[in-house]
Amino acid sequence: MKKLELRLLGGFELRTAEGEPVAGPDTRKARALLAYLAMHEGRPQRREALADLLWGLSGQKQAASSLSQALYSIRKALAPPGVDFIDATHEEVRLEPGVIAVDVMTFEDLARAGDPSSLHEALALYRGPFLAGLEIAETGYEHWLSAERSRLEGLAVDAGSRLIALRDKPDRTSAADAERLLALDPYNEAAHRHLMLFHALSGQISRAIRQYEHCREELKEDLDIEPSQETRDLHMRIKAGEIPPEAATMPAGPSKRDGTFSSP
Repeated sequence: MKKLELRLLGGFELRTAEGEPVAGPDTRKARALLAYLAMHEGRPQRREALADLLWGLSGQKQAASSLSQALYSIRKALAPPGVDFIDATHEEVRLEPGVIAVDVMTFEDLARAGDPSSLHEALALYRGPFLAGLEIAETGYEHWLSAERSRLEGLAVDAGSRLIALRDKPDRTSAADAERLLALDPYNEAAHRHLMLFHALSGQISRAIRQYEHCREELKEDLDIEPSQETRDLHMRIKAGEIPPEAATMPAGPSKRDGTFSSP
């Protein structure tokens, strides 16, 4: 049973399994170290590599000392007296498996699923860039952070795109999903079309047309291209009144998550 929850999507946040906030390690590098170990849960990491990751600008002796201090800070923040979540030797360090539920792991499992409910939950769980606000001027850490941010954002965009493709008819929940997707990928025409159709079916024709104009402006200003024929055709159908309102028939879709997550 997981004893703590670590949220890394959209920032760094540590909570008990019951949802109560935990202060966490008291330095930025100790937090970054905990995040790195949590992302490699159960897999030993060489001390030398960890020191180079976060203290690469320091001398070898100073880096090793700083690593030990950061591990002490993590131990103090995570465990009650007599309990140690960190398994460390002279050569390696690892976070004990089964101790911390990491939102990234839950997000990845949901995003790789193919059903609409899982994809919806994955998109809701992606609250923002990986470790937002925890940038540290160390080359090794910067490279790792950049790669993970890009990978996870790409996974969120892919999940959102697959989710929209599975929605034959938009509803309020899927429209919110389309808006989340556009926040990540403003050029996603499928998401724009989904919102155009949602507004048209809701009887908000002017809003549907504004959505098309917003799509066209984004594509033209940033990419110097026009919307696809499919998007233009939908726009013309909406303007011609070929899509009658039917808001009363639109289902609510799956409910939104409350922001919590569980371990896989």
